[in-house]
Amino acid sequence: MDALPDEIIVYLFSFFTPPEIATTHLVCRRFLRIGRDNNLWRDECFEISRFAVNLRRRKRAELIPTISASEPRSGDLREAGTEDQLGQHSVTSAARHDWHNSNERATERIRVMANWDPSYQEEKIDWYTEYIHRTAPISIKWFQKPLKPGGGTQSPLEARGIGVHYPSGNEDATVTIAPLEDGSVCLWDATGGIMGRSPKGSLRGNATCGITEGVSVDSNINRAFIAIEKDVLEVDLQTLRTVSRTRYPSSISAMSEARGSTPITVGVNVDLHLYDHRNHNTLTPGTSELERVEAPEFRIAPGITWGRTIQRPFTDPVPLSILHMFSSGEDATSDIYVAGRFTSIMNYDRRFLSKPRSVIHSGARLSSLSYIPHSFSKDAAASMQHSELSVGEVRSVKSSPGSTLIACGEYGGRGSLDLYGLSELPNDYSTKVGPGRTLQSAFKNRLTSSTSIILSAISHGSRLVLSDGNGNLKWVERDGLTEVRQWNITHEFPDNRPRGIFGTLDSEYEGSVDIARKLVPTKKHGSPSAANMDSLLLWSGEKIGMVQFSNKQSSGAVDFEEVAKSFEERQHESSERAYSELTRRALEAQADEVRLMRGLGLSGP
Repeated sequence: MDALPDEIIVYLFSFFTPPEIATTHLVCRRFLRIGRDNNLWRDECFEISRFAVNLRRRKRAELIPTISASEPRSGDLREAGTEDQLGQHSVTSAARHDWHNSNERATERIRVMANWDPSYQEEKIDWYTEYIHRTAPISIKWFQKPLKPGGGTQSPLEARGIGVHYPSGNEDATVTIAPLEDGSVCLWDATGGIMGRSPKGSLRGNATCGITEGVSVDSNINRAFIAIEKDVLEVDLQTLRTVSRTRYPSSISAMSEARGSTPITVGVNVDLHLYDHRNHNTLTPGTSELERVEAPEFRIAPGITWGRTIQRPFTDPVPLSILHMFSSGEDATSDIYVAGRFTSIMNYDRRFLSKPRSVIHSGARLSSLSYIPHSFSKDAAASMQHSELSVGEVRSVKSSPGSTLIACGEYGGRGSLDLYGLSELPNDYSTKVGPGRTLQSAFKNRLTSSTSIILSAISHGSRLVLSDGNGNLKWVERDGLTEVRQWNITHEFPDNRPRGIFGTLDSEYEGSVDIARKLVPTKKHGSPSAANMDSLLLWSGEKIGMVQFSNKQSSGAVDFEEVAKSFEERQHESSERAYSELTRRALEAQADEVRLMRGLGLSGP
């Protein structure tokens, strides 16, 4: 085998099943390298795709009406026999015919796969990881629960938001940040263990539940910006100390991400404000909590004093999601998109905030916005679903400049997934205020996206992932229609959930339905690594977890709780479980005896 070139081994691997290919990775390093061949796993992803299934179904439907016409007639058989006897068809001509047919099949397969391939030009995709994400069992590893002081393991605190931090020189999020219900800030590492926590009340107020976009992290300066009621608090992630506070006239409903030199956009009911941490004085370590709250500079939002405020007569004026759309390779933008409890997406220019620059009508009440830095065409997507485009046409479509705006929410009691193809910004956009991006195409999936409101939708690898109000995570292709897979969060529970003496779940678990209010990718924007080399974080509104794709079942936060308990606590709980199990078995035996005696007519009425 060592003498064979890599191409021959890849060809041999193509006859194996995916589990068999994965087994060869254990043989030697060469097989591990060859067994991760991108084209090999791209073919495997295609074979198990819904696109290939629909294509085969259409091919079978086309062949059924032609079966009778393709049956050989007796005259044809006689002619074929005569030709064989005369030897008019040589072996060479037959071989040429087979070679021509094989070339045609190979060319057609290339064209069909080009129509299916969800990746764009110059976008790196690790197809081995992609295959795992599309087929492997799914589980959730819940992060360690922060506990109330002196409350024991049965008194966890709820997380009231989620943010991620990317250390310098690292493309993946290694730290997760969340405010807790007692007014503290908690940090988790990549394994889900608590690595730091501020004192109770350090945020000067309890974090209220209900705001999804309430945590924004600037990894460059190691600061987190947390919205607590009417305030935006700047927290130093190295010391977990609140260094500044800005108060707004009403409760904050959404914040944009903190990235580069672009100020954060803060949404409060009918207003939008710009928050720039560079224009805030930092509190000295000796400043008391009372001085922090009473200091004038921390009570009035800079957006009000500067006049940088938008007051728009929204139908139901509550912005729920604010998106800064960055151009490729840039770390600053003036493009702001706002959506919420109104039926349109508002586009603003940060430099000219007196009125919206453009409005995209959706008709749905939207809960989240995100984007892909690649173009989208509804007509081209429909044609590619039926494999109607040539390789050149597919290449032309995917090389078109632009971005895809992803919006999700509710329409008529069902989930709504909207995709909007937007053009690039004009070349002179940085020097003057102009029309900005133009809407080129729009697609709205309100039939098959979800039966309930879609809470969050983001790009995950070469797919889109949605979370709805029923606890479902659903992956679809980038056309917004073709389903890849679906999984329900509430279907996974650890086997060691506490149960009562009758085998029923404890009240903490009984009837509980987990949902993903917010999905967060762990890969940094603009990372040069493959687009799908990222994990998926979720916030349920109470706790934080990570979606895993593997056969290994993890009990998640239970592991951390066991480590935190003392030996006496573990021994006491073990005795309680043993006693409960013994009592349950005794009661079951007694119930069986009562049923038996009743069947014999020996029991009372």
